Amino acid sequence: MGKVHFGVVFVVKLAKPSVAIRGERGIGKLSFRALPELISMRDTMETWSQLLVDFLSRESSVWQ
Repeated sequence: MGKVHFGVVFVVKLAKPSVAIRGERGIGKLSFRALPELISMRDTMETWSQLLVDFLSRESSVWQ
């Protein structure tokens, strides 16, 4: 049986794609990826991530 979880997605425009992790409890291996790269990785993602990539592919006005 799978588990259900709730997620929140923010679309943010950055001046440059850099991330700094503060403290020991931060999320490890955090990075930003361009949509074409996400599309190429889609088959390796969880269902909720695939749905998000599909949405961003269709609704580019949301994030451009």
